[in-house]
Formats: sequence, structure tokens, C-alpha cells
Amino acid sequence: LTQPQLEARLQVLMGGYAAERIVLGDVSTGAENDLKEATKLATKMVANYGMSKKLGAVYYDHEAEHAFLGHRVATESGTSDATTFAIEAEARETLTAALAGATAAIERQRTQLDALVAALLEHESLEQKDLVPLLGPSQHEPEADPTRASP
Repeated sequence: LTQPQLEARLQVLMGGYAAERIVLGDVSTGAENDLKEATKLATKMVANYGMSKKLGAVYYDHEAEHAFLGHRVATESGTSDATTFAIEAEARETLTAALAGATAAIERQRTQLDALVAALLEHESLEQKDLVPLLGPSQHEPEADPTRASP
């Protein structure tokens, strides 16, 4: 995956957290898994994929998960504490940018979000055909040409 694709994925992961802050004015425990996955991804981008302006195109094996305990432990790779701190700081900056992007997208689309919430409260589930009147046509599908007859 490219860096822009991974950054878009981070914005999606941060979207629920951002929505809670905007709509509810607070956050809940519901965003825990998304935050965990976003943090892992941002850390890999910085430490493993060379997607850091500050650290450059280097692979750092700075921590691993213990197979039995499931805890992250420092490895014997020789990565210094200062480098580990830099990785974590850069990952945090990457997450902050993703949160800002998610927040901006939600604020831009707030009317559609509120319409979707109202429709879901009324109907519990929606089909794709129900979404177009609420959200508009998908960006991935061309709009239907009203001058052409359906087959």
C-alpha cells in the first residue's frame, strides 16, 4: 500500500473517535480497538515502512509482542531509547494529522451524517438504494445518466 492509502486508512480508523467528539461532545470506550489499530499502523509506517520525514527510510525493530504473554517488550535489536521516543513521537504526529483529517471530513459532511443517523434510528438498517437519497451517489460508481434508458 502507498503512504496516501495508509494515511486514508488512518483517517477511517480515527473517524469514530472524531465523530464521538463532534456529535456527543465526549469520547467513550467504543473507540479502543480503532485507536489500537491506528496506533499500530502509524508506528509501522514510521518504524518499518520508511514513511517518516524525520527518521527517514530505515527499518527499526524497536519492539515486539511476547508470544505467550501478549505484551509488548523491548527487543534486543539495539534501538536506542531516543530512537524509540522519536518513533513514538512521529507516530503520535501521524495520528494527530489523521484525526484532524477525520474531524474535517465529519464537519464537512455533518448534514449527511445527521440524516443517516435519523434514518437508522427510524429503520434500524438501510440498503444501498436507501443511502443515495441521504448521502448522494457513491464516489466509486458513476452517476446514472437520466437520458439513457435502463436495460
